[in-house]
Amino acid sequence: MPVTRNVKLNLTLSSPLGDVPGVGPKLERDLQKLGLSTVADLLRHVPVRYEDLSRVVPIGKLQIGERVTVRGAVQLCTSRRSFRRRLTVTEALVGDGSGTVKAVWFNLPYLAKSLASGTEVVLGGTLRETSYGLQLEHPVLELVGREGLHTGRL
Repeated sequence: MPVTRNVKLNLTLSSPLGDVPGVGPKLERDLQKLGLSTVADLLRHVPVRYEDLSRVVPIGKLQIGERVTVRGAVQLCTSRRSFRRRLTVTEALVGDGSGTVKAVWFNLPYLAKSLASGTEVVLGGTLRETSYGLQLEHPVLELVGREGLHTGRL
């Protein structure tokens, strides 16, 4: 556990980011690449985009290219090695009352063990059409019953 100290900071809006605790030389260089050099620049910096995963969509109503959140039960989950690219491909078939969708993760072989048949999940991702059919590629995964950190919110 980190030690907290009562340190008074004399930062102003014109203070360089290098004076901010926790901002070292590398982070300061990275922030400068974004055009941020002062505390004021950092406070005015807003995200370029955000992902809205708050709207749960039935699987049967998914549209290609749409960023969505779906809720369903895992029907089947397997993990296999891809010989062409030397990576592990984990695939899960997730269904709700309206249909099924395939979710695919790369280099996460442990998911196959944790996603047993019948496990209720919430997935957030973009539906893509590939040579293997329609699938959610590397979606955000959360188990139902746990408080969601990513899905069901902005």
